[in-house]
Parts: sequence; structure tokens; C-alpha cells
Amino acid sequence: MLKIFTFILSPEFSPLLFIIFVLCGFYWNPVRFLFTIIGVAFALRSRLQHIKPRKKERKFSFPEEFSRRTKICLEKWGNIILDKNEAKGEDETLYGDPILIIEYNVAGLTARNITPAMVAQVIRNMTRYTQKPFPNVSHAPPSDLVFAFSKMEVLEDAVENLYNNYHNTVINQNHPVIRRIFVLEFLHRNGSFEAFERKHVFN
Repeated sequence: MLKIFTFILSPEFSPLLFIIFVLCGFYWNPVRFLFTIIGVAFALRSRLQHIKPRKKERKFSFPEEFSRRTKICLEKWGNIILDKNEAKGEDETLYGDPILIIEYNVAGLTARNITPAMVAQVIRNMTRYTQKPFPNVSHAPPSDLVFAFSKMEVLEDAVENLYNNYHNTVINQNHPVIRRIFVLEFLHRNGSFEAFERKHVFN
């Protein structure tokens, strides 16, 4: 009996053999119970083969300067970027897909009579910027706080555009600062990252 079950659970056991076992079970009543058990064992084995292992939940510890909304968005992008690199079979150390983060100041926006969406549109209107939406409809629409880029070079162009549109010396105004800009890159599959602030973009 043990050898039979071992064979059932082995890769060599085929669906054709399963059909033969079931047919035999219907024709020979004394062993029908045995073949029923064998059939159930085969069904369970097939079921288990199609169950995908659950992905480990990554734990991110983002800087306190980031708002709660920003952190939630970064968690989603972090999983998207790291999953993409794992699917490609990339090395443990990952570089690419830099993220631009804008933390807004209400006073700075009000003084300029603008909204976060208007600031974000300066980035989205760039010729070289390809908007990266979240991959399915269960995620929120594109954020006005967090922007994912394919290259650091394009991110730098976005920072320059923000400077040219909103820096006080360029527009010859003395408005309160729109606030702060950060750049973040995920470096490792364990969720580690590097983040730094880009200063003097708005003032």
C-alpha cells in the first residue's frame, strides 16, 4: 500500500494511468475503495502542483519626512520594481527605476495659485517621460507625489523642468517654497533603498 501511494505522488504517474485505475475500480468491487483512495490522492497531488507559493511581504522603513500617502505609494512601487527585477533574474543588487518624490507645502501652492496636479503635469508633459501607471486597476490612479522613471537621466530632466517653472529666482517672485524633493532608488531584493534630498529646486 505504501509503495502504491509513493508511486501515485511521483512525477512518473500520468493521467492515463489514473484513468486506468478508476476504470478498474468500477469493475472490481473488492478493490473499489482502494482505487477511490488512489484517485483522491492523485487529485490532491495535481491540486498542490497548481498552487503558487505566496510571495513574502517586504518590509520597508521609509524616512519620517515622507507623508503617509507617500509611504503607501512607495510600498506599491517598491514591490512592483523588485518583483520585475526578480522576474528578469537580475542580480541581488539592483539599480534603475529611480523615483522622484515631491512633498508639498500648502502655503507655497496657495501663493502661486497652483495645485499638486498642476506641478505633476509639468513632469508628465515632458517628451522623454513615459508615465508608468500601476499594473492593474486595484491600485490608485497615478500619484501627484511619486513618479517612477526608467532612467536617472530623465529624472534629472524633470527636476530641471520643475526648477525652470517654479524657482523664485527664475519666475522673479518671493513665494513660500513649494517644499521638498527627494530621489529614491531601491538597491536590493530585501527592500533596502537609498534616498536623498535635491535641494534648491523651488527656492
